[in-house]
Amino acid sequence: MLRNKAILVALVSLFSQVFALDTLLLPQILSNGMVLQQGEQNKIWGWAEPGDKISIKGDWMWFKRTAMADDLGVWLLEIPAPKAGGPYQLELKSQRGETLLIRNIVCGEVWIASGQSNMEMPVGGSDWTYPIDDAESYIATANYPDIRMFTVEKSHSLREELDVRGSWVVCTPETVPYFSAAAYVFGKRLHEELAIPIGIIHSSWGGTPAESWTTPQTMRTLGGYEDQLDAVYSGDLEMDKESQEVLMNKWVEGRDSVYSDLKHINYAGIELVESDWKTMSLPGRWEQDSSMNIDGVVWFRKHVVIPDDWAGKRLTLSLGPIDDYDHSYWNGSFLGTMGPNDPNSWSTARTYTIPAELVKAGENVIAIRVFDDKGGGGLHGDPDQYLVHPQSGDPDMTLSISGDWLYKIASQFDPAPVRYIDQYSPGVLYHAMIVPLKNYQIRGAIWYQGESNHMRGMAYRTLFPAMISDWRQLWNQGNFPFYYVQIAPFKYIEPQSAPYLMEAQAMTMNLSPNTGMIVTTDIGNISDIHPTNKVAVGERLASWALAKTYGRDNVTYTGPIFERHEIEDGQIRLHFLENSVSGGLVINGSEATHFEIAGPDQVFYPADAKIDGRTIIVQNSEVKIPSAVRFGWSNTAEPNLFNGAGLPAIPFRTDNWD
Repeated sequence: MLRNKAILVALVSLFSQVFALDTLLLPQILSNGMVLQQGEQNKIWGWAEPGDKISIKGDWMWFKRTAMADDLGVWLLEIPAPKAGGPYQLELKSQRGETLLIRNIVCGEVWIASGQSNMEMPVGGSDWTYPIDDAESYIATANYPDIRMFTVEKSHSLREELDVRGSWVVCTPETVPYFSAAAYVFGKRLHEELAIPIGIIHSSWGGTPAESWTTPQTMRTLGGYEDQLDAVYSGDLEMDKESQEVLMNKWVEGRDSVYSDLKHINYAGIELVESDWKTMSLPGRWEQDSSMNIDGVVWFRKHVVIPDDWAGKRLTLSLGPIDDYDHSYWNGSFLGTMGPNDPNSWSTARTYTIPAELVKAGENVIAIRVFDDKGGGGLHGDPDQYLVHPQSGDPDMTLSISGDWLYKIASQFDPAPVRYIDQYSPGVLYHAMIVPLKNYQIRGAIWYQGESNHMRGMAYRTLFPAMISDWRQLWNQGNFPFYYVQIAPFKYIEPQSAPYLMEAQAMTMNLSPNTGMIVTTDIGNISDIHPTNKVAVGERLASWALAKTYGRDNVTYTGPIFERHEIEDGQIRLHFLENSVSGGLVINGSEATHFEIAGPDQVFYPADAKIDGRTIIVQNSEVKIPSAVRFGWSNTAEPNLFNGAGLPAIPFRTDNWD
């Protein structure tokens, strides 16, 4: 009874103010231009007057199929789809005389594409990311009428929803700039290799954790999420949407006022009393000081001594990334800024030109106004990014400006109000952006997510495979193929956090034979969490599908996968799975990088690594009794071990030390 009431409430919500309950309705994914899974029974479903009889006939079918709407007006039936081809038309009729036509249908292969911003990232770029590499060429040549994408409109919900918003879009030069880049390249490769139509259902949301895409029931079974789940689903803390918007709008107004008021406090001048300023070691976000957990404006100043022969010359000021926005000055004169209109400003290194007339011999002053509205704030990155140097002359002539800086808090404001129900809440994207698709027949799924879980790598070991199992159970299609992307190297704030997440992703390949992972250690950008080489990402995902789903034996789909190790006379020999070293092991460069070795004391040293047949021998003269090897074990590691097919090795460790 309760379940029926919940369905009725959902139906009323779906139809209210738009449709009458006695209207023949279809979910939006069953619409013009759709792609049906070839050679399978495909479900067609919708809503009508309770007891109404619905007949369906495709122009490829010999006879019509019928279904009857139940007491809540829900009906569902299955129709066969032919082998790849089209276009076709599907006609639906109710016994009360209503008729619906779905036109321009093709039959082919259908895949779900989901995850966070790296899956969402469009071919042509957006206000938060750059276009993909070679975007102009990909856009100009995108005449593929048999590649279609359905992009699910973003939505979150505490309950399982009945429908999503979106439409099927045919691939053209005008539409492809807005397609998910990784998903498009994946579909394009399949289309070209298989010579059949490809449908991609793209359902992703930037910045979201895997918890948002997993059922609350599963998370309770896993344990460790009780407080998070209770806060969202108990109802006691739920805030209605209008109240949330009022709070957020008020906060946004205050935040924007602080950011834009450059005259409120200006500490850029040369002559400034600094007796009450404090000292901070940079680079490093200001939260490294326990008393600096703030959002607002902080000024930084540094006195630098310029050599006599640099005076009157144009210089370059390199500052590394600044989180979030900056206004930078030299001797009181404004140099430049990165602000809200600059994609990824929080992770982008700054480079400013210092005009020659501002440069004097002896003491000069750098001043930086840093604005942070949430999360970490300040000047971060690597110390070697913080430099002053002439723009002409000896390129090795540099002046390091890392180390101690003076700082002063100028303005601060309350953090963003807690939104109890938003896209980051557990289960809410599963309910709103996955469940409504469950009746749509698919071949498999591709996934690009993990950045938002990088600090919880150990928990991801159980969460991620549980999420995949949730999806497979929802579609009831057995262990359908699920191929995903291992996160790329990036300068995360927390040291050594990403390797544990990457390890959890690699371990998930053991979930089933139809679960596979691509590696991106060679195609990332440690200064940009949204690397622009999405072509390689899509191509590598497609290689998994071609080899494992479509049986293309000539396609290499993975790089070297560590299998086991042996300790031999002061060194360690590493073995790799035979099917992962197609063409043998290859070092791109004069010597192998990012291998480390440790003894029983668990202290790791950089290691010498040499290829010996299909194994690698690792050693370091400092480690007399070797115990363990780690490979690519850091946030920013970009190692150079590949197989003969040019695919990178999966980072790994032989130990299980904490």
